[in-house]
Amino acid sequence: MSILMDILRQYTGAAYSDLTSVLRSRINIVLKVDNIGDSIIFPVIPGDLPEVNSPQANDTFASVTGDINVIGAPKLRTLSFSSIFPVNKSYPFIRAGATFRNGWDYVNWIEKWRRQGVVFRLMFVETIGAVKLDMLCTIDNFAYHQERNNDIKFQLDFREYKKPPVNIADNQASEGVIE
Repeated sequence: MSILMDILRQYTGAAYSDLTSVLRSRINIVLKVDNIGDSIIFPVIPGDLPEVNSPQANDTFASVTGDINVIGAPKLRTLSFSSIFPVNKSYPFIRAGATFRNGWDYVNWIEKWRRQGVVFRLMFVETIGAVKLDMLCTIDNFAYHQERNNDIKFQLDFREYKKPPVNIADNQASEGVIE
């Protein structure tokens, strides 16, 4: 590890105590309205990126030779995370590309697009451009409250969205019948 530290120190000019921040992944969380392009970059990223739950519809059947595990189709992924929207503050940990200065603007942006029933695209993007997550989704729940220091603490719950197949006949879709 010391060779890596020496190389990082040489290229970053960071002191030894600052190298842990250099080693940490710099990820931005971006929420985008899928077909419009309007997007926000969250100002404060949680300490740990959220766990992505990726269930699968496997099933077990009893047979004369014992249990049989039948592999099912993947189900929709889900994830949740909590953080804060600072209200007119300039904390040193706010992301450089944060969209708004006032946390209520984030709340209003999210609520506006949720009321319109749009599909979102949630992305975890490294500052060097590598995409770690790119998921079409809906927001299942958006809980928030203002804290004593006026910042807004929030939790967002996302569920993956899969577009319906394009080969559904128009008459079947209009009748609500999908075979």
